[in-house]
Amino acid sequence: MGFNTAIVISFSYFLVFVSQNLWRATFHNYAIDIYGITPVQMGMAFSLISLPGLFSVLIGFLGGKVRLVVLLFFSSCFMGAGFIIYGTGRVWPQILGGIVILHLGFAIFYLTANVILLSVTIPNQAVKKLSLMRSLGPLSGIAVAAFMLFALTPFGYSTILVTLGCLVLLTGVAAYAFTPLGQRYLPQNHISLDRKLGPYYALNFLNGCRSGLFKTFVLYYLVSEFGFQLKFTAAIVLLGNLMTFMGYQICGRLAARHNPARILSFIYLILVVNFLGFYYFKTPEILSVLYLTDSLVFCTPAIIDAYLKFISKDRDLLGNLSAGLTLFHLGGVVIPPLGGLLYARNNTGIFFFGSLFALISLWISLSSMPEIFKRNGSKPG
Repeated sequence: MGFNTAIVISFSYFLVFVSQNLWRATFHNYAIDIYGITPVQMGMAFSLISLPGLFSVLIGFLGGKVRLVVLLFFSSCFMGAGFIIYGTGRVWPQILGGIVILHLGFAIFYLTANVILLSVTIPNQAVKKLSLMRSLGPLSGIAVAAFMLFALTPFGYSTILVTLGCLVLLTGVAAYAFTPLGQRYLPQNHISLDRKLGPYYALNFLNGCRSGLFKTFVLYYLVSEFGFQLKFTAAIVLLGNLMTFMGYQICGRLAARHNPARILSFIYLILVVNFLGFYYFKTPEILSVLYLTDSLVFCTPAIIDAYLKFISKDRDLLGNLSAGLTLFHLGGVVIPPLGGLLYARNNTGIFFFGSLFALISLWISLSSMPEIFKRNGSKPG
């Protein structure tokens, strides 16, 4: 990857996640405190937010006809417009509409940025490179904390969101201007139905189910049941981002020395126990520790997506990655509404299902993936 391209992609990735983390850190408190959102409404809201990602598979078909840098540009336009609409919103439908547009752009951006990186990375380095780039996401949480501590009061939430929206728009222009011509194309993009891709697709769907439960209801549980104020929510999100940054760094280093599938299996074992902790424990201190533990082992997508580099041709990367992302968002669309209904009956019962999803993922990672990584060489050459 050319130097200019690496700088632009990395800066865009960081800035996009600054914006993402800002609304995530404040959304639950605003939704509950200002709009009185119920668990069922919260589940429906997060299902709607995940809906654009459900159509990621269409990007796989577009990739063979549209330059990657054009996709990157339009993703920035959608995200920038979404942040501006969300930041200026005064009624609930407008706020939700802005977030949906934002996530349409985010689905395109996330997919395109990862394909560009994977396409120029050798398999042995795939987990490490993806981990390094994705660690910029949680690192952006530190910038969000600075925004909330020093800029939120004097400038206001709306002004910051609109400003970030404009900056995201500008990064799309920069990506188009600075990406070398030779790196603007992936000549062919197919969606493969190879049996070896079964574990990849299954783990993406299960991760989407687990993520849908976690991001929708863990903070909702802490805010609604234990009265977490905005500053406490922001603090735990900040610490969670710091733990995720550390987790990606650790994952990248371990993957350079050990079989990534074994690392993935160990992470899923931790998640099985962690979700059982959400189910059984009722104190905010322990639940906060469990939240941070989940954040530390949030790095599973880096290993799962790197698996593609071992079993997929470069010309198929965009199509297969887009299909996997669609399955991830399918879990994010289906599970939150169902979880909202279960939460209304028994608020902690839904976390048992998170443990079940992690247990199935553990079985798949142990039974299907180690030999593929081993056969193709998981250590750097």
